[in-house]
Amino acid sequence: MTILVQDDYVSVKTGFEKIEDSYRTAFASKVLQAASIDFTRKIASLSQSEEIFYQYISPDASLRFLTVGEIYRENLSDTSLNTAGSKLFSSYTVLDESGKTEFPLLFLQKMFNKSEAPEWSDFEDSIFIPEFVFLKNPVGCFIIQNSFEAQSSSTLLKVIYAIPEDDAGQEKCAPVLLDAPEDKTQWANSIAEMQNAILNGTIQKAVLSRHMQYSFETEPEYAVVADNLEKQTSAYRFSFRRGKSFIVGASPEKLFSLEGDTIYSEAIAGSAKRGKSEEEDSANAADLMNSEKERFEHDCVVQFIASALRRHARNVTFNKVPEIKKLLRIMHLRTEIRAEGFRRADLDNVISDLYPTPATCGDPKEIAYALINSLETHSRGLYCGLSGWLTNKQNGNFYILLRLALLKDKQMHVYAGCGIVKDSNAGGEYEESQYKAESIIKLFYNEDK
Repeated sequence: MTILVQDDYVSVKTGFEKIEDSYRTAFASKVLQAASIDFTRKIASLSQSEEIFYQYISPDASLRFLTVGEIYRENLSDTSLNTAGSKLFSSYTVLDESGKTEFPLLFLQKMFNKSEAPEWSDFEDSIFIPEFVFLKNPVGCFIIQNSFEAQSSSTLLKVIYAIPEDDAGQEKCAPVLLDAPEDKTQWANSIAEMQNAILNGTIQKAVLSRHMQYSFETEPEYAVVADNLEKQTSAYRFSFRRGKSFIVGASPEKLFSLEGDTIYSEAIAGSAKRGKSEEEDSANAADLMNSEKERFEHDCVVQFIASALRRHARNVTFNKVPEIKKLLRIMHLRTEIRAEGFRRADLDNVISDLYPTPATCGDPKEIAYALINSLETHSRGLYCGLSGWLTNKQNGNFYILLRLALLKDKQMHVYAGCGIVKDSNAGGEYEESQYKAESIIKLFYNEDK
């Protein structure tokens, strides 16, 4: 049986100390089972410290985890996921008496484009291993410590289990727009340039994004942000902090998950607002499904993903008609794509072939990427970037960092984009980008006050 502990400092520290270290290899994970895990309190404690953390909640909330600290980090320019994984897993032991616990272990984070922009200075293309993982899945709750050494890090545990200060008396402020709204003429001109490239046959589609900058008079109320993030059901919800930067978002799009030799990917493209009533919502969904422009945009993504997967697997299948995926304030066309017989040695190559997809960049992606960088005056950084992990059983999950906000030095940077095809309308695309951005901006409002 895995050691069962309570979710408190003394119990967790004692539990890790009880785990036998005599057969420890160069790299190991200690696993404890917990009766429950209070994620909200830990986020509150960590937000008052300077520790690195990463939180993820799956669309159906069946998987939730919080990682804290790091024991390993390497720039992707110096290694690859396959290379690092092969080296690390060759001398790895899981100290788990049940032998059944699966947890995220080796993480990847990749930016859409590298930049000297000061707002993105805390981030780089990298892989890392966290020191602690607090995990809730359908099996139960688990606390994992990863280490290259035998001793436990009681100092970091003390930070994690610190009692958060009561800041109820401090006045919290909603974000205020810092910069004037973008020039809509420039937006329209950029769309026209993309459509010229489409008409000339250079590209089929490209994605244009906006950057909105807000300011806070005081630090935002992270407890409100965390609570509102949990309400963004059906999305891949994430928040992480590194250095002076805090990122939060709710993405609709998975790049792919890996289970054994099977890849599960999805195409998310084509968008519409949620209706204010059930009747309006159904009407918007029907319009989305019947829109020639939205269906064409969606089909570009489906065909791109299927073609890429056929290079690395066999028996690639998907439904010919998409479904509607409804988020809190927006809906999308969605098609699941499955590929069996994936060759594990191709992991880095399949990531390179799939990312970035036409839903975040364009098609062909190399030409669309160059066009985006020539037209956009801001750096996307981790917006439209990639994040994901391999588990201790070498399964994986990778998703696109969409609908995100970056907070740094009391300023908030919000990003939103739209797929541009030959039938796109500049006004309609601007409106679409606005309601996409609002889904994240509203995370910082306490609507009960």
